[in-house]
Amino acid sequence: MLASRKMELCLVVDHDCNLRCRYCYTGRKRRQPMSEDVMRRALALALERDPEWLSVTLFGGEPLLHAGRLEAVERLTQEQLAARGLELAPRWLLDTNGTLLDDAALAWLAPPRQARVFVSLDGPAAVHDRLRVDAHGQGSHARALAGVHRLRARGIAFEFVAVIDPGNVAELGESLSFLLELGAERVTFQPNLRGEWTDAAIDAIGRGVDVAAGVWARAFRQGASPVVEPFHRKVLSHLLGGAPCPARCQIATSELAVAPSGRLYPCAEMVGEDAGGELVIGSVFEGVDEARVLALRRRALHREPTCDNCDLRRRCQHDCACRQLASGGGLGRIGGVLCELEAAFIAATDRASEALYGERCRAFFDLYYGRSWAIAPGARPRPPEVAPVRLRRSDDG
Repeated sequence: MLASRKMELCLVVDHDCNLRCRYCYTGRKRRQPMSEDVMRRALALALERDPEWLSVTLFGGEPLLHAGRLEAVERLTQEQLAARGLELAPRWLLDTNGTLLDDAALAWLAPPRQARVFVSLDGPAAVHDRLRVDAHGQGSHARALAGVHRLRARGIAFEFVAVIDPGNVAELGESLSFLLELGAERVTFQPNLRGEWTDAAIDAIGRGVDVAAGVWARAFRQGASPVVEPFHRKVLSHLLGGAPCPARCQIATSELAVAPSGRLYPCAEMVGEDAGGELVIGSVFEGVDEARVLALRRRALHREPTCDNCDLRRRCQHDCACRQLASGGGLGRIGGVLCELEAAFIAATDRASEALYGERCRAFFDLYYGRSWAIAPGARPRPPEVAPVRLRRSDDG
């Protein structure tokens, strides 16, 4: 069923974590480390189709809770590559809260190894510590920031993943400014679509996103080329005439997520507590259930008719199965908060981009008009146009 020659294997190496982030979607924290047998079988399954490109992501929980985990995964990967006669240089990705980046982990991640670290950091301490706390309710910002500084000192590539929550949406500009100053190659804002979005929080979306767009634009004016999601994707959606969707977002096309139990899921966000159910697409012991994959794809593509009449449908991420589940509670269902966030980001991106284009901002032009991937084949570069946007509020808040 995996149609791509690119293989993205995500290993959820444990359900346990040293933090208790208040919006975590992975469920109850418990010690359940992935066995080497499950890892070996997962790698064998990922390599069955002789991929031309392989990335291995360590996810959790917190994947750095157990010493030697990085080395064990690498050893098993090399064993499986050798057994199949494949000469691939895997790309290693690590999703971490940043608090456990010790000398051993840093030595393993350091160049020339092809490794990238995704650090969960929501912004300055006042924002981050509100929701990212440990088991004792203490904030984790100081420890995470120390880990970031250690990554920078070792020259290890890292990105930030920051959560947009009802409790911090008004402070997106402050958060983005803080994160950009830390020198990450990329910043991704992930919405907590499962949160309790009150009317006041929804009203704050537009203001928070507008301020963040101003910070993003200011960075370009200062000569930087910040890749900030979802602003980055919204620019591309204008240039390409539609929202670019990674292959991994198309259920079981190039990505497999493996739970400690050995169950397979389309992506890490769907693993949760690994309670089984309709999102399971097989196991490392039995392989991929192709009938289940097709059924899930059909459901994700059968979206609610409200999208058909929306002027922004070609530029939003309503086709992301994970966002459908989080916002609407099921595949193919679109929640109102997702609509509010997408509309706000599209409008703010277009306003900021139109200004940068009018100024002929060199850094902006180099990033978006100087690369072949930015323009659809046969299309002419064009300035952004501010789209008319109506923020909608639905009954589900």
